[in-house]
Amino acid sequence: MTSEPSPPQRNGPRSEWSLPERARVLALYEAGWSKKVIAKHSGIGHTNIIYWCRSGRTRRVH
Repeated sequence: MTSEPSPPQRNGPRSEWSLPERARVLALYEAGWSKKVIAKHSGIGHTNIIYWCRSGRTRRVH
């Protein structure tokens, strides 16, 4: 029996995703993956994927 991989762990203030996860999402997007496919593959919410791809940043800037 195979199980689904668990979503990546969040860390830091306000439970933000780690920098490597954001960088991986942006790399997949730049490679031509759709946002929905990235969300399904990574376990990260579709809304987060949309925000990260629009901003193009890998880290929140205040």
